[in-house]
Amino acid sequence: AVDTLRAGGKKAFIAYNGGAIGVRYNSYLSLAEAQNAAATLGGMAVTGSAYCVSVVESGTNDILFQFDWGSNSTGLGIMPSLGEVPRPITWFKGYKYAGAFEYKRMDGNNITVIGVLDMQEYIKGVIPYEMNANWPIEALKAQALCAKSFATTYVGKHANSGFDLCTTDDCQVYYGAQSANQNSDAAVDQTFGQYILYNGAPIQAFYHSSNGGSTEDITNVWTQDLPYLRAVNDTFEDLSTSTNGRWEYTYTNDMLTNILNGKGYANSGIVNMSATYTAAGNVLNLMLTDANGKTFNFAKEKARTILSSKTYNTYTYSQRFRISSGLNLSVMSAGGTTTRSDLENMTVLGSGGRLSVPNAATQIVSDSGVLGTVPQTVGNGTYVVQGSGWGHNVGMSQNGAKSMALQGWTADAIIRYYFTGVQIGNIG
Repeated sequence: AVDTLRAGGKKAFIAYNGGAIGVRYNSYLSLAEAQNAAATLGGMAVTGSAYCVSVVESGTNDILFQFDWGSNSTGLGIMPSLGEVPRPITWFKGYKYAGAFEYKRMDGNNITVIGVLDMQEYIKGVIPYEMNANWPIEALKAQALCAKSFATTYVGKHANSGFDLCTTDDCQVYYGAQSANQNSDAAVDQTFGQYILYNGAPIQAFYHSSNGGSTEDITNVWTQDLPYLRAVNDTFEDLSTSTNGRWEYTYTNDMLTNILNGKGYANSGIVNMSATYTAAGNVLNLMLTDANGKTFNFAKEKARTILSSKTYNTYTYSQRFRISSGLNLSVMSAGGTTTRSDLENMTVLGSGGRLSVPNAATQIVSDSGVLGTVPQTVGNGTYVVQGSGWGHNVGMSQNGAKSMALQGWTADAIIRYYFTGVQIGNIG
């Protein structure tokens, strides 16, 4: 019927409407235009529901196919190639993707575009966006194992939106085959069917860019407690080449006051900032005190994020940082003058033994006179925050995995180093 209508000059197309297949022809920008045309040509003017998906020829309004199942969550699925090509690659908005596409108008508004593909193809579209595709293959294999195990435990996270996993770092970054290469694809192929297991089940294999010297117990970052996510000392990372491997920002009391006020923590003017630390050396609790003595406590992951500010262009990239005073204490010795800024961690060795630097304003005196003065607070209204690492510090360090692979470590060994008590194996 469509062919007959097209032969007669009409732009006909097939419409799938609520389970019934029909033929429609011509398209108009308004119902009134369609009704006028129907009166002239014969037939009936119809319009799609708010959930209708129309397939048109790019750059035109010419409809090729129409799919309309009303408010039902069923979407239009398109599978390229129909088997003629073993691994068809198509594109969407400039990115290449394997697998099929599904189009849903979940709430009758914008179309949600969903990729439908198997796990291996999905991981091939994750790896080059979560780790450099040219890194050593054992590091990429470790990344593939993490990404696959993580995805398996989070399938269905976005079920209410009509799909399993999103394309952002809320799940894992996924942009398909665009940046994949032979090296990254091989890493996925060589770990086919393998997962990181704890007691026989896939783990939540968290990973991050770098930890700055130590990963962290998950309980010191988030609320959950998983036995395979424990703090591990890390001497492998090359922080000199890692993005945000080392970083430093200076804050003043005025800056801290404005940052907290801007994030909804009304205060009377911050006058002091200090921190407590985990056994692994990462910040556990960040404390800021205002002029009225009110203390604001930011624990665990909040200690990492609270100081970041677009206004001041300051960012704490991990929980691994130290706070030092804006003042420096200079001590004269036989070898010359030594300057120390981390006064809260300083001790003084005298005839009576080793003494911690007191909190109250105090002079350090020797036989030759005053050597320096310790300020009353951590600083004089200025704080230098020096940190290392980028990310949440839980699970595998990607930069650590790279360095380990360069030293000859296998993916299996890398995984078992960062995740406590796990095995690599098959499921199901």
